[in-house]
Amino acid sequence: MKKNDAVPPATGPAACGTLPFSPVILRAASGRGLPFGVTRGWRVFSFCLLVLITGCGGSDGSGEAVSSRRLTEDQYFTLRNLEGEAVRFDEVLEGKKAVLLNFWATWCPPCREEIPDLVELQARRGGDSFTVLGVDVGESAAKVRAFSEKMGINYPLLLDDDMEVARAYGVVGIPTSLLVASDGMIVGEYHGYTSKLVSDVEAVLKREAR
Repeated sequence: MKKNDAVPPATGPAACGTLPFSPVILRAASGRGLPFGVTRGWRVFSFCLLVLITGCGGSDGSGEAVSSRRLTEDQYFTLRNLEGEAVRFDEVLEGKKAVLLNFWATWCPPCREEIPDLVELQARRGGDSFTVLGVDVGESAAKVRAFSEKMGINYPLLLDDDMEVARAYGVVGIPTSLLVASDGMIVGEYHGYTSKLVSDVEAVLKREAR
């Protein structure tokens, strides 16, 4: 799919850096090693700075081969959607054969670049058996809603405003997508939209249909 020329300009960090990350920043972004009572604003700043320093996705966008692993208890989350309703991930999985869990933010250029392809994937394969599930990291509902309307996002979006879910999944760069089968197995990890991501989705849906 051709990229949408109408993608709005980024309002956060303009580009991804290539400097090595700092362990101090890593601890701050993960919430470990911070003084008691640290503000949410500092956590958001630390995560965004870490993402910028590590190059957003931290790769050239190719899918990573990962050993299948089962979700841990703390990875079954409950988050609010843009309407303020609580959404449980285990219930989403129960109703699908597979879910593509996409961690992103409106200010991240690679995240913005892949959205038209995710929209196309959702239009083509979304439904009873599959969905893309976007998890915005650290932003407000109003900001995400306005961006979603402008971009024509057609898949559900959840708000990880305190970044607890991103930390539970070990996310240190965005975009990060995880393909999760209905049995709770993580079968693929990706840092950008690629043909590998698409083929893995098709393979999981075909396997689950048997």
